[in-house]
Amino acid sequence: MEDSPLVSPIIKEYCAKFNIEKIMNSAINEIMTKMPSDPYSFLFTFLKKHSQSIYKIEQIQLSQKLTDDLSLSLALDFTLSFQGNTQKVFTYFLPYNSKELNEKANSNPDEIITIFNKTFSKALTGYDIEQFTTYDKYILNLVQNASDIELPIISLLGHSLSVSTLLAMAKMNNTNNIEFINQNIALYKLNNNAIPDLGWVLFKTGKEMNSKVKFERWILFFNNSKKLPYNELQNVYSKIYLAIKKFLTAGKAGEAGMRLNEEGSYFPPTDVMNDIFKLMENIISEIGMADSFYFGIDCNGNNYYTAESNTYEMDGFKKPPDNDQLIEFFIKLCKDHPLLKYLEDPLSNNDLRGYSKLMDRFKTECPDVKIVLKRLVEDKLNNLSHIIDKDEDKNNSGGSKLNTLNPLYKSRLIHNEPRAEDIVDELTELEKKKKEEEEERKRLEEEERKRKEEEEAKRLEEEEAKNTKGKKKPEPKKPEVKKPNAKKTEEELRKEKEEEEKNLPPPIPFTQLKDIAIHFGNFSCLTEMNEIIQKIKQNGIGLSIYDNVFESNQSAIIDYAIGLHFNRIILHGFTIKPEKKDKLIEYLDMIEKIY
Repeated sequence: MEDSPLVSPIIKEYCAKFNIEKIMNSAINEIMTKMPSDPYSFLFTFLKKHSQSIYKIEQIQLSQKLTDDLSLSLALDFTLSFQGNTQKVFTYFLPYNSKELNEKANSNPDEIITIFNKTFSKALTGYDIEQFTTYDKYILNLVQNASDIELPIISLLGHSLSVSTLLAMAKMNNTNNIEFINQNIALYKLNNNAIPDLGWVLFKTGKEMNSKVKFERWILFFNNSKKLPYNELQNVYSKIYLAIKKFLTAGKAGEAGMRLNEEGSYFPPTDVMNDIFKLMENIISEIGMADSFYFGIDCNGNNYYTAESNTYEMDGFKKPPDNDQLIEFFIKLCKDHPLLKYLEDPLSNNDLRGYSKLMDRFKTECPDVKIVLKRLVEDKLNNLSHIIDKDEDKNNSGGSKLNTLNPLYKSRLIHNEPRAEDIVDELTELEKKKKEEEEERKRLEEEERKRKEEEEAKRLEEEEAKNTKGKKKPEPKKPEVKKPNAKKTEEELRKEKEEEEKNLPPPIPFTQLKDIAIHFGNFSCLTEMNEIIQKIKQNGIGLSIYDNVFESNQSAIIDYAIGLHFNRIILHGFTIKPEKKDKLIEYLDMIEKIY
């Protein structure tokens, strides 16, 4: 109708403004497809629902802009139309600075803008968003069709578009972000159990920081299970900041002691692990709300694990401890420090036997401490993607793209649309495949060993027959009898240890995981992330989510974590910047509203 020369310009403008032609065409198609018994009532319901819910993308522009802290970053500007109103409604900063963009996408901002305009700008201009999940899958399809060279950039942009578009729609609808997220993509509605604990990485240590402390991150958590009065909640942020400032500026460095690293957390004033424990406890004591705070450690056991000896490098031991000794060490830490209630990746990804024993011990001896796995889960899914790539390579020309994508979703991009498989089932299947491959490898090695032994025995027998021809055969050598109290060699001890390991229960099944942590940026789109989250939570597994970076994305991460029912949010760093304080107040407002 809008293209007809018989329709006046005024009518055309009116129809375009309210999407009349598109909505009516959709209504007629629905009636013809479903053929309801009462088509007029059906039409009334359809028009009432859809005439108010279509968001039209007029323009999405990517450009360089200054963030609140005056650093240069890329930003998406959204211009949308909704219910006859068109406006530039929302600006979203990509959660990466120039250095991070170069590391992740191996490209500079100008190149990224050019690729965005070519891939997304034209494809999305004029797009009508009737259902967000359909739009999200459309974004994912654009990512899948990218060339291998541009894929890292396009996958990064696709994730940012998915995250930011829903927030732009909420702004256009004048609705609270958390409520809008929950209404549009969450499978469960908000309730009084929906508020996650809020955590901040206060200090970063470990190998990457050239620190003597083996652990990687020290996290302060806020929990409002005590349902504090609202006037107390409003003062939480300032109390935390003042407590941190008091202890970091107490030394010779003074104000210079408040040094931030690139991630946004602080440099600790000491390189002694026990002193950092005291510092975390002192900060909580100074805040004066001990019942509402606890702390945790991202241990990153991979950094202090030695695969060859299956031991760990840890201070306080005369020689590197094995997993039994390290488990005792962690249990003692938690008992000595009751405010320590969160341990992330305490052992290595390769030490599954150790995790089996650790989970069993903590279940009975430290039941209040959450053992949270992050790198192990990501590593398993990363390996899974290679198996899928190998199995489906014949039927999928795009399989080679998998290795350039994030581990939590690259195994799914070989399909036409994101799948909602249960992560737990995937991990269990992966363990089964790996076990079968390992058994087959051992069988072949054993056959090869026996064959070589037989060949060697035959050769020695032939040589002995030649050398002893016409001579008296020597008496066979009596086997050496070991003295009962003889000291065992290292080789004997190693074999005994291996025999003991065989008799241990099998590694902990992934279906028995209690808590895992993930990164916000490890998903191609919100729809996929939400489907996976709900599958995990249906299995009774707790979820922690990290934001991508410190500066520009903390608002979005809190909104999504609350709207999608995460158990904990972990933000990289803590500052007194007004925008961070405002976001905390919104978080506290949400607590007050739900309670």
